[in-house]
Amino acid sequence: MSTNHVHTRSFKSGEEAAVISEKTISVDAESKIQRKTISAGATDHFENFQVDVSRLQDLYMHSTEDVTVATNAPAAPSGAPDQEISLPADKPIDWMTGDLASCPVTSDVSSGVYISNAGSDDAVVNFYAGHN
Repeated sequence: MSTNHVHTRSFKSGEEAAVISEKTISVDAESKIQRKTISAGATDHFENFQVDVSRLQDLYMHSTEDVTVATNAPAAPSGAPDQEISLPADKPIDWMTGDLASCPVTSDVSSGVYISNAGSDDAVVNFYAGHN
C-alpha cells in the first residue's frame, strides 16, 4: 500500500504574493519518528529509523530544538557513526528526488539513529523517509 508525502514550499518578498510549490511523492514504504520528545541534555537517544539511500524518494527531518543526529552508531563518547547531521531548531531538512541539492543522508541507515540534545529545553522531533 502506498503512502503520499506532500512537500509544500513557499517564498515571500515583502508584500509580494508568495510563490508556492507543492509536490506529492508516492512511496511504497516509510520509516518515521513522530512527535518524539528528546529530553534536554540527552546524549545518544536511540530511535529505530531506517534509510536505504538507493530507494529513498524523500526525507523530512524537523526538531523544535537544536539536535545532532548520528547514524548507525552513537557519537559519544567513542562511537563511530557513519554520519552526523546537525539539525537546528525549526530549520527542517526537506529533501525529495529531483531537488537540485543532494540528499543530506549519504549512506544507508540500517542500525537506527542516535539523537543528542545538548540544550536546556526538551526537543520534539519528526523524521520521515519514503522509499520505493
